[in-house]
Amino acid sequence: MRAHSNPGPNSPKCIYFIHENALRMPIGSPRVMNEQLLNLLFLGQRPHCPIRVIPASTGVRGMTVGSFQIFNYKEDPSIVYLEHETTSEFLETEDEVAHYSRILKRVATVALDGAQSREFLAMLASDYERQGDAQGDAGGLAEE
Repeated sequence: MRAHSNPGPNSPKCIYFIHENALRMPIGSPRVMNEQLLNLLFLGQRPHCPIRVIPASTGVRGMTVGSFQIFNYKEDPSIVYLEHETTSEFLETEDEVAHYSRILKRVATVALDGAQSREFLAMLASDYERQGDAQGDAGGLAEE
């Protein structure tokens, strides 16, 4: 993701929905996890790039089959972008876009709001910081 420090008036607005399970999956040491969560916390405070956390407690209502992006344009029809392991795909029909829009609306109803999401990210970052302190974490990525 490329972030601009001073977005202009025509900068796109993006809302990121991230499932709690993805945030809790350890990728690297507690220090790395802490730094990544703090980075998300910082980026999510920008008005053009809010991050909303989907709690695991929402069950199936907070789940999707995979990640996707919906691009809405002022003068052109909306499209859905799917990225798979070996290929990517754009969906352009009204039915396809409507289907993914319904999924997004459902997820939005169960996701934490902006303030709650920031609080959750800060709490989780703090948890990882404490884990690193307890382990004498020297940093570094997890071994494969």
